[in-house]
Amino acid sequence: MSARPRFAWRYVVPFALAELAAQLAFADRYGYHRDELYFRVAARHPAVAYDDQGALTPYIGRLSEWLFGETPRGLRVLSAVMAALVVVVVGLIARELGARATGQLVAAAGTFASAYVLAVGHLLTTSTLDLLVWTTAILLVARILAGADERLWLAVGVIIGIGLENKQQPLLLIAALAVGLAVERQLLRRLRSPWLWAGALFAVVLWLPYVVWQGRHGWPQLELAEDIRRDEGAERHDADSATAAPARPAARADRRGGPLGTPA
Repeated sequence: MSARPRFAWRYVVPFALAELAAQLAFADRYGYHRDELYFRVAARHPAVAYDDQGALTPYIGRLSEWLFGETPRGLRVLSAVMAALVVVVVGLIARELGARATGQLVAAAGTFASAYVLAVGHLLTTSTLDLLVWTTAILLVARILAGADERLWLAVGVIIGIGLENKQQPLLLIAALAVGLAVERQLLRRLRSPWLWAGALFAVVLWLPYVVWQGRHGWPQLELAEDIRRDEGAERHDADSATAAPARPAARADRRGGPLGTPA
């Protein structure tokens, strides 16, 4: 295993704390987002899954309110914590890629200033946990590829399984990692590791309650996704029609000539 630079916690951690402070300072500047209202209601009707998502985000919101109060800020505290953790994890990823103190500082500062991180940390949303899952899984895979103990695949499986109980986007991460390993001609060698398959089993077991619930209820998330796709298609069509409509009379007038039939 190649030597790694030391973790520049003196540079990375202050940006994580600044992220947390900024999120909490502005967490109550306006009321609940409509999705947050949905999560609050969902958490009061416990289930292993819901029509359009897993159960984790509503439960995270419920725990946050229990710990910090039933206010917009109270609901969003754990989202802010997750955003701050993302700053630390990205700094650690930079370290795995060989960055020394300056490189880790730049990675942490860039993550702190990221509009996406600021946005998903500002609300209770499924994307907040999803971002933490992706970055943590990438960090662990980077450690394994750098020569760390392959038992870390177990941790990767747990992280992915937790992410899949929140939303399904970690499947895209798995596909991207597989393609990357294939391009680097490492896929077959990694697939021979029993620890990778054990980690995959952990992920499936954690994901299974969501899959079973969806199957028993007729896959409502797929139905909802199709409804959203149709609605967005109709909205785009209406917008295109509204944009094109004012131009059509003018185009016809140009073809006919001026108001009295004279050339325009």
